[in-house]
Amino acid sequence: MLYNNPRGIGCVKCHGDNANGKTIISFDHVYRDKKYKCKLSAPSIKNIDYKQFYKKVNGKDNTKKTFKNDEVCQKLIYNADIMPTYFLVDEEIEAIYYYINNLKDK
Repeated sequence: MLYNNPRGIGCVKCHGDNANGKTIISFDHVYRDKKYKCKLSAPSIKNIDYKQFYKKVNGKDNTKKTFKNDEVCQKLIYNADIMPTYFLVDEEIEAIYYYINNLKDK
């Protein structure tokens, strides 16, 4: 239940049924009169360590990162930081992490 609907939008919507990640949307972005084809994808969350998983689930602080001038899509997506904050308690985070790591690939 927590993976499908923890607080609002479920992990499944972006990371997929098996937590292997998926493309959320592809779009065109115009910057300085040049068109860029961008793709927003959620990463796989199957094989990350618990500490990293825990931090991302309840954290909203992207570390400062610099981008090259031609990395328009990467910068746009990184700065958007679309991962929702769920305000889950430790037991809920542990349950989701356990569930993800015990999913069988279809």
